[in-house]
Amino acid sequence: MAKRNVIKPFKLNTADGVIEFAAGTQVIDDQYVDHWFVLAHLEPEVVDESEEDEKKRLIAELAAKGINVGGNIKLETLRERVAKASADA
Repeated sequence: MAKRNVIKPFKLNTADGVIEFAAGTQVIDDQYVDHWFVLAHLEPEVVDESEEDEKKRLIAELAAKGINVGGNIKLETLRERVAKASADA
Protein backbone atom coordinates (compact mmCIF):
# COMPACT_ATOMS: atom_id res chain seq x y z
CA MET A 1 0.00 0.00 0.00
CA ALA A 2 1.31 3.43 -0.91
CA LYS A 3 0.21 6.74 0.55
CA ARG A 4 -0.01 9.27 -2.29
CA ASN A 5 -1.73 12.58 -3.04
CA VAL A 6 -4.49 12.40 -5.66
CA ILE A 7 -4.63 15.72 -7.52
CA LYS A 8 -7.95 15.17 -9.28
CA PRO A 9 -10.64 12.60 -8.39
CA PHE A 10 -10.99 9.75 -10.87
CA LYS A 11 -12.39 6.24 -11.40
CA LEU A 12 -10.27 3.24 -12.37
CA ASN A 13 -11.92 0.34 -14.19
CA THR A 14 -10.42 -2.96 -13.03
CA ALA A 15 -11.28 -6.63 -13.56
CA ASP A 16 -12.85 -6.54 -10.09
CA GLY A 17 -14.97 -3.46 -10.79
CA VAL A 18 -14.63 0.31 -10.62
CA ILE A 19 -12.47 1.91 -7.92
CA GLU A 20 -13.16 5.54 -7.11
CA PHE A 21 -10.34 7.77 -5.88
CA ALA A 22 -11.17 11.06 -4.17
CA ALA A 23 -8.87 14.07 -4.26
CA GLY A 24 -6.39 14.32 -1.41
CA THR A 25 -4.10 11.90 0.35
CA GLN A 26 -5.11 8.31 -0.34
CA VAL A 27 -3.74 4.88 0.44
CA ILE A 28 -3.49 3.09 -2.90
CA ASP A 29 -3.04 -0.65 -3.37
CA ASP A 30 0.41 -1.57 -4.73
CA GLN A 31 -1.09 -3.28 -7.77
CA TYR A 32 -2.61 0.02 -8.92
CA VAL A 33 -0.16 2.69 -7.77
CA ASP A 34 2.09 2.29 -10.85
CA HIS A 35 -0.77 2.06 -13.35
CA TRP A 36 -0.40 4.78 -16.00
CA PHE A 37 -3.93 6.10 -15.46
CA VAL A 38 -3.47 6.29 -11.70
CA LEU A 39 -0.08 7.99 -12.08
CA ALA A 40 -1.68 10.60 -14.35
CA HIS A 41 -3.87 11.68 -11.41
CA LEU A 42 -1.22 11.65 -8.68
CA GLU A 43 1.11 14.36 -7.46
CA PRO A 44 4.66 13.36 -8.45
CA GLU A 45 6.36 11.46 -5.68
CA VAL A 46 9.37 13.20 -4.16
CA VAL A 47 12.07 10.76 -3.25
CA ASP A 48 14.38 11.99 -0.55
CA GLU A 49 17.94 10.95 -1.18
CA SER A 50 19.83 9.98 1.96
CA GLU A 51 22.95 11.99 2.72
CA GLU A 52 25.09 8.89 2.19
CA ASP A 53 23.50 8.24 -1.23
CA GLU A 54 23.92 11.88 -2.20
CA LYS A 55 27.55 11.74 -1.12
CA LYS A 56 28.18 8.63 -3.25
CA ARG A 57 26.45 10.23 -6.24
CA LEU A 58 28.47 13.45 -5.95
CA ILE A 59 31.77 11.57 -5.56
CA ALA A 60 30.93 9.57 -8.68
CA GLU A 61 30.01 12.76 -10.54
CA LEU A 62 33.34 14.35 -9.64
CA ALA A 63 35.23 11.16 -10.54
CA ALA A 64 33.59 11.20 -13.96
CA LYS A 65 35.06 14.69 -14.43
CA GLY A 66 38.49 13.46 -13.39
CA ILE A 67 38.36 14.96 -9.90
CA ASN A 68 39.18 12.47 -7.15
CA VAL A 69 38.16 13.13 -3.56
CA GLY A 70 38.38 11.05 -0.40
CA GLY A 71 35.36 9.33 1.08
CA ASN A 72 35.66 11.27 4.33
CA ILE A 73 34.93 14.63 2.69
CA LYS A 74 31.99 16.59 4.09
CA LEU A 75 28.77 16.64 2.09
CA GLU A 76 28.67 20.45 1.95
CA THR A 77 32.22 20.53 0.58
CA LEU A 78 31.24 17.98 -2.06
CA ARG A 79 28.28 20.10 -3.11
CA GLU A 80 30.55 23.14 -3.45
CA ARG A 81 33.12 21.22 -5.51
CA VAL A 82 30.45 19.83 -7.85
CA ALA A 83 28.99 23.32 -8.32
CA LYS A 84 32.45 24.73 -9.06
CA ALA A 85 33.28 21.89 -11.46
CA SER A 86 29.97 22.43 -13.27
CA ALA A 87 30.58 26.18 -13.51
CA ASP A 88 34.10 25.62 -14.84
CA ALA A 89 32.93 23.16 -17.49
